[in-house]
Amino acid sequence: VLLTILFSFSFAIFVPAAIGLLSERVPNNQQGVAIGMYGVFEDAGMVAGSGVGGFIWEQWGHITTFLAGSIASGSGFLLTFKFIKKRGHREIKHNGSLQNL
Repeated sequence: VLLTILFSFSFAIFVPAAIGLLSERVPNNQQGVAIGMYGVFEDAGMVAGSGVGGFIWEQWGHITTFLAGSIASGSGFLLTFKFIKKRGHREIKHNGSLQNL
């Protein structure tokens, strides 16, 4: 039960952050497509990961499954930093618009 709560909490933090990142990086006229693609690939990853994880569990056991999941998660974490360009902080102007610094 505690792990389910932790997973739910992390998911509740991650999804809005991912959508926010897409909203910052993608032009306004392409945001719907970008967020839709995010949803498709997120779901495809969950389906494929479940299948691959089940196969690894059956073939090599739970420890190997955990290690494979850890390697996949760590790789995704590192790739995120490789492909996301650093931008300046945002500041709210007096008229309410945002400007990159």
